[in-house]
Amino acid sequence: MAHTAVMAVLLAATGDPKVAAEKQADDLIQKGNDLRRRGDNYGAVEFFRQAFEIAPNPKTEAQLGLAEQATGRFADAEGHLTDALRDTQNPWIKKNRPVLKDSLEDAHAHVGRIEVLGDPVGAVVLVNGKPAGTLPLAAPVPVNAGSVDIEVSADGFATERRSLTAPAQQVQTAVFRLRKVDLVARNPEPSTAATANPNVIATAAAPNDEVATGKSKAWIWFGVSAVVAAAVLGGILLATRKDEYPTAGAEVSW
Repeated sequence: MAHTAVMAVLLAATGDPKVAAEKQADDLIQKGNDLRRRGDNYGAVEFFRQAFEIAPNPKTEAQLGLAEQATGRFADAEGHLTDALRDTQNPWIKKNRPVLKDSLEDAHAHVGRIEVLGDPVGAVVLVNGKPAGTLPLAAPVPVNAGSVDIEVSADGFATERRSLTAPAQQVQTAVFRLRKVDLVARNPEPSTAATANPNVIATAAAPNDEVATGKSKAWIWFGVSAVVAAAVLGGILLATRKDEYPTAGAEVSW
């Protein structure tokens, strides 16, 4: 909102949007330079970034690159300093070219590159949490040398994450093959037959239960019949036998 108010005042004073934007960018650059003189490079980066968004010219981009280099953001600094040095006509770039080239070489010595390959086409690639494009990437991604986190994701596929080490001034390749997500396997639907008739299992088991029950009844009746027959036979024998007892002097052996 403050920037908008400043722009409105400058537009009213100059009437030229381009001149007003350049004036605002110069003011931000001046503030950034003041912070750098006091050793606050991180605060300076934010002012230079705002200035570059307002007036994206070679001078502003070079200032941003120098501040990024000072804070260890070598990959970002390399990109901005390279773009700024491509301009051969800007007076400020001409004057400061030797310093800018030295800064670029220092940044380049701390930068590696990650080549991300794989599928599916259109998968989103994040490098150290920042969007790097979609597969297939147009070029390897510049990163600060050291540990790098890569994430590749796409609708309908399982997201894959990987960490690797990027050597300085070298290209490291990482290949991703995302697997399709099988929604049916992850959320299996119950069988139609079982859903329609939850008593299917119980019904199927019923005939066996009936057979088992029938067999049990048959054994019971067989046992009862055997007991009855034994009782009848015993009664007949008791009714017809003659009891014989040993004499008083005989040895009892029964």
